[in-house]
This record gives sequence, structure tokens and C-alpha cells, in this order.
Amino acid sequence: VLVFLRSLVHPLSPRGKLVHWGLEGLEATRRLVEQASVHNPNTILRPELYRIATDEKQARQLQQTAKDVPEIAEWLETDDLMRCGIVASDRDVEVMGGLRLSNGCKVIHVPSYLQGLWKACQTQAETTGSSVEWQQRSVTAKDLLHNEDFDATVLCAGAGLFTNGIVSSLLPVQLVRGQSLELYCSQPHALLLGKSISPLPDPNLTLVVATPEFKS
Repeated sequence: VLVFLRSLVHPLSPRGKLVHWGLEGLEATRRLVEQASVHNPNTILRPELYRIATDEKQARQLQQTAKDVPEIAEWLETDDLMRCGIVASDRDVEVMGGLRLSNGCKVIHVPSYLQGLWKACQTQAETTGSSVEWQQRSVTAKDLLHNEDFDATVLCAGAGLFTNGIVSSLLPVQLVRGQSLELYCSQPHALLLGKSISPLPDPNLTLVVATPEFKS
């Protein structure tokens, strides 16, 4: 399953390499997003995003990625990025080119996606004459490891998952804080360049995330 990190869906590592089972995860996610979009058209904010190279090492890696997975990644030179309005000529960060990621890579509005996906579950249940019910329950570490009620357990970070210490007692995880910033400005494209810059449903707002903070 591909994790929705910052609502930008793609199968690349921070260095721009294809992750293990990345294309398979992307295809599975594409099917889910399509189902959600049927019931909530606000699910997909942009059908593509751009991974920017800010030094020669990154440029070489991203050029290799374009060769390895041409079905989703296209290399663009700096002039091409400027002509498309992806980067500005008066930029503060040096740009050495970048990848255009598409064909399943996209910007998702996560609340709309979850609402649409739940509606898809309800519709499928009605079609098959079955039922679906949303349940919330308190769990323990034992519940997560040995729960015969479900085929699988999905742990979603960001929903208070670590507050009671259950997960940290099961998995070797380290918490990292992060700050996000909403700017009152228009940003037509989603960019990955160390941090990520993403448009929001409001055309006047842009989201910039996130700062890693390893100290308590």
C-alpha cells in the first residue's frame, strides 16, 4: 500500500529512486483514488507533480530515474521547467532540471479522498446486498498483534497513534516533529525539492511542509 505522504502520491524515495514495490503500490493506489473520485470529485487536486534537482548529484539520479521508469517519470531541463512556469527565472534556489511525475502520480486532497472512499464502500455494500459499518474502538498492543476479527491491521501515523505508547512498544520507531505552513498565495504546481510545496483546494492557499525536528 502506498502511503499518502503530504497528499503527494508517487513511488520515489527522497533521493528520487524507485522504492521497493513502488509501481505496484502506485497502481493499487490509482484504483482506490479512481473509486473515491467517482463519489467526491475534489479528491484529485493535480494530475502530476514535479521533483526538482538542486545540485548535479540529484540531477544525475533523477535522469537515471527517468530512464528506469519512463512510464511515470520524464526528465525536463531547467529551461523547460521555466517555460512551463514550474520554476521562476528569479529563483533563490539553483535548479538543475527535474522530473515530471504523472500516470498515477498526483496531488490528493486526503479528506476528500477518505470521504469518497467510504462512500464507495457503502455503495458496493448496497450493490451486493451486504452491509458496511464504521466502528471506532480502543485497542491495546495485543489487539494489534493478535486480532482475529480482521485480515490485516493498517497503522496510520498522524491520528494520535503514538500518544499512548502502544506502537512504540511494538515497533522500533522514532518520533520526528514537523511544522507545516499555509501561505496565502497561488501555487499552480506541486513541487518536491527537499520540502514539498502543494496547492490546496482553495486556489489562494499553498501548503509548504515539513521541517524535521529530531529533538524533543
